[in-house]
Parts: sequence; C-alpha cells; structure tokens
Amino acid sequence: LGWRLPGANDKSTDISDIVGSILYNGQAGLIDLDLNQQQKVLSAYGYASTQPDYSSFLVAGRPKTGQSLDEVRDLLLEEVAKLREGDFDEKLIEVLNDSKEVHDLNIKFDPSQGKLTALWRDAMNAYDESQGTKAKLPGNEEIEASINPDSLSAVEVDGNTIRLTNEEAALDFGAIAKGYTAQLCADRLKEAGMEFGFLNAGGNVVLIGNKPDGSSWKIGIQEPDGNESLVVLETPKPTCLVTSGDYQRYMTIDGKRYAHIIDPTTGYPAEYMRSVTVVNPDSAYCDGMSTALFCMSVEEGMALCEKLDLDAVWITDAGSLEKTPDFSTDQFDVYTTPGIKDQINLK
Repeated sequence: LGWRLPGANDKSTDISDIVGSILYNGQAGLIDLDLNQQQKVLSAYGYASTQPDYSSFLVAGRPKTGQSLDEVRDLLLEEVAKLREGDFDEKLIEVLNDSKEVHDLNIKFDPSQGKLTALWRDAMNAYDESQGTKAKLPGNEEIEASINPDSLSAVEVDGNTIRLTNEEAALDFGAIAKGYTAQLCADRLKEAGMEFGFLNAGGNVVLIGNKPDGSSWKIGIQEPDGNESLVVLETPKPTCLVTSGDYQRYMTIDGKRYAHIIDPTTGYPAEYMRSVTVVNPDSAYCDGMSTALFCMSVEEGMALCEKLDLDAVWITDAGSLEKTPDFSTDQFDVYTTPGIKDQINLK
C-alpha cells in the first residue's frame, strides 16, 4: 500500500514500512538479531521469514499464529534475554544510551531488570479475568532472585557490542522502545514531506509541525477507568506526550490491582497513582521518564520535574492524597507542573 504524503515532491512512502517499523520496533522491543538468529527464533514459534525484520508477519496487525503482539514481544524478549554478549544494530545501542541517560536522572527507570519484569509479565500473562483464570503473585524469594543488584553497571557497551557481566542482568526496553520508535517514525514522515500531523502509538503521542490554521493542538489524556479523555492539553507548538498508567495491563488479586509497571527498587508493581503523562519534545525521553515518575510519589515526582525543568500531569483516585489537586472530578484528582497548568482543562 503506497501512501503519498503532502509536499513529498512526488515521492511515495510505503506505509507498510512505517507500520512494520512501529509494530516490530515498538511492540517487539527493538530486538535486532542477525538473519540466522531471527529465523531460529521465529521457527521455534512456527514463523517463517526471509526478511531481516519482522514486518512480513506483523504488518497485518497480528502474527500468523494468531498470537497477540504482546505475546510475540514477550517470546522474543525471552530469547534475546538469553544472549549474554553480542553485536547489535546501532538503533538498539541508541536505545540503550537513551536508557542510561534516563537512569542517570532517576534509578526508578532500569532496563537491566529484565528478569524481574519477565517474572511479573509471566504472572500477568497467566491471568485472564474474562476466562476466570486466577492470578498468583510471584513469591518473595523469586522476586529477590530476579533483581539485578548491579543495575546498569552490569551492562557494558563497546562499539556495537553489548555484554552482560552478571547472571541477574537481562535487558528489557519495553519502557522506552515505543517512545523511541514513535520518534523515529515521526522523523521519517517529516523527511518524506509531511508538514503537519501526529502519531498516536497507544499512549505515545508525537505532534508533527504546526497546524495550518494556527490553532493549538488539543491532546486528550485518558480517564483511567474509561475510554474517554479526562483532561485536554492545548499546545501551540509540536511536542510529545507519553502516558504510563495502571489500567491497560494489570491483574487483580483479592480486590487489589497490580499494574505491569514494576518498581526496580522494591521488585513490586508501583501503586502511587493511576497515571502520569510526561510532556517533552523527545518521545523516548518522555517514555522513560513516565515510567520513572510512575514509580515515585506525586510529591517526589514534582520535585524531580522542577529540578529537570520537565512537565507532567498526574491522575490519582479522588481524595487519595492530602495534597490539593489542580483539577478534580468525583472520581479523580489531577496534578500538573506549573509550566503547563494553564494549558490543561478538564474535558
């Protein structure tokens, strides 16, 4: 399917390339193996691919076996986690470097805790509320054994070679890969001639250019327990928004919700808020920082944002904090950084 972009000077961009990039890089976690490794991994799950990427079986939206993209991502991440040393594509090195920058600002973001996130992911994948499948928490000993005590110090990079120096370390870029990929896609669209528009990659929004009529962009932030927007951000300039929340992937045990975002300092799912949205021109930075802020209290997060000159919006259950909210409804309280408070409105 060819898609001719406005102002592209008769160039056409194959939208399947872009969609394939989003699905492969964003959902499959930026796994970049050589062709032989890819075919070995894919054949283990009944796939056949002669291309050096996964777009051939992901571009249609679902893998050929009928598994969801999340399931394919999890399977592939498990295979890559077994690799202790190897040469990788420069894009994965860029993601690792971006991850280190965010980690240096806040240790609550730690992509070296892949065994820990895999432990919780397995527990959540086994839980299916619609089928009556009961959830089971990982044991304390399992959690402790899955934590990488050396954090990113256990990850060495030499050129395009990544080496993990202890058995506890395993890389998981799920908390930054989609933001990185959304930015790549936006940059590619701009290079192809797109003058304005936006990408929405499921909680990751990238605005491209200014609207032709000079009006502001209006981007909604989802209500945690519904499908509608709770608040709207108005911005005259293009930027990026990434939301981390507890309402997309979670499990419920004895009436308590356990989100898929794991605090690497405790080994357990974070439970400070319902969601946090980071606003910044860099989508990958937004993605990593939204994960980090989700694992901090609102007060701690606000202090960090002030230090970093970063803007964010927090949504909590109404009355759950003693702090006075900037906006509120019967169900939710909303807090914002001062820099964007005047740009936020309840929908």
